[in-house]
Amino acid sequence: MHEMRLASAIIDSVRDKFGCQPDARVIRIGLLLGELAGVDPASLRFCFDEIAAGGEFEGVKLAIEQAPRRNYCPVCDVTFPVSGFEFGCPSCYSTRTNPVGGDEVVVNWVDLEEEEASAARMVS
Repeated sequence: MHEMRLASAIIDSVRDKFGCQPDARVIRIGLLLGELAGVDPASLRFCFDEIAAGGEFEGVKLAIEQAPRRNYCPVCDVTFPVSGFEFGCPSCYSTRTNPVGGDEVVVNWVDLEEEEASAARMVS
């Protein structure tokens, strides 16, 4: 199941980027998931929760935004969403279009929450 590897890679990526902030913790991760990425969002969430259980990412939520398939028309310089099997340009009707999106898996954003100062840091 590649969703398990993907969930692990998301955690590793966010940990590498934000693990150096000891006074903050990750509370939510925003993903852009392409329609053609071959990833089931429900399976990804399940795998993420399983990997995160008992660790620093336990309770972190995944906010998944679906990205549509997109093609580019070099004739009229237009990028457009693809619906079904309609690959022709909606502007100039050219059939010479190229796929340019819809297969991405991207960590778009991360919400952090500042943790309160520990008792050891508090001044009496």
